[in-house]
Amino acid sequence: MVTAQTPISLANRRNSFQEVVRLIPVDADGQTVMGLTLEPAQVTASVTIRQRDDIREVAVTPNIVIDDLPEGYRLTSVTYTPETILVGGTPELLQNIPNTLFTEPVELAGRTESFEVTVPVILPSEELLILSQQTVTISVGIAPLETTARFDDVPVGVIGLAPELTANLVPSSVTVLLTGAQPMLDGLAASNIQVLLDLNGLTEGNYQLTPMVSVNGVEIAAENIAVLPTEIDISITSGTATVAPTPEITETPIP
Repeated sequence: MVTAQTPISLANRRNSFQEVVRLIPVDADGQTVMGLTLEPAQVTASVTIRQRDDIREVAVTPNIVIDDLPEGYRLTSVTYTPETILVGGTPELLQNIPNTLFTEPVELAGRTESFEVTVPVILPSEELLILSQQTVTISVGIAPLETTARFDDVPVGVIGLAPELTANLVPSSVTVLLTGAQPMLDGLAASNIQVLLDLNGLTEGNYQLTPMVSVNGVEIAAENIAVLPTEIDISITSGTATVAPTPEITETPIP
């Protein structure tokens, strides 16, 4: 025996609908029969969908305790799944529940990095049941606040000055601006910063050079370091050096 069937997907359907569908010939085992032509090949199907009185789809919102976030950090994102749940109960109870249910609180105290946590949904009555996924998985993005710290009167040192030469620097100290994570910059002092001029290969004369900056104990990208002024005037003459050579250290060139 051959019958005609048509697959109709009800995924994400919440309202009644009509749809033109193609008929497929199948045998008694439900297998498609090849080589047959159906007339008509298509029909209009009407599907009636009604919401059940004892089940309700409700939105879910994560309860993120923002006030607990450590100082110097910011919340960058919150994503979660599922965003809705199916709640079962008597029609009277379901009519009185809010349109959105909250999860149990997600504490941010001590959190300085992004994390993922799974928490249950709080139901307003013990007589209600969650019929779909029982918990909500929440991904929370956390990043340090960025700030700019200013360090004035940082002395300028030199490397590579020949012993028979003297270097006069104008100015001999600069202002350094560092941009980065607030918790990292809060622990820095001017003594952590070294500003250097590389005089290797230079002979007597006048020059303008861009200083190099290194920050001990932390890594700061070169584009996040600024020196004011951006160039130093150097006058090199013969004689005993008036600027003591500075030992070589790890250097971060300023672009």
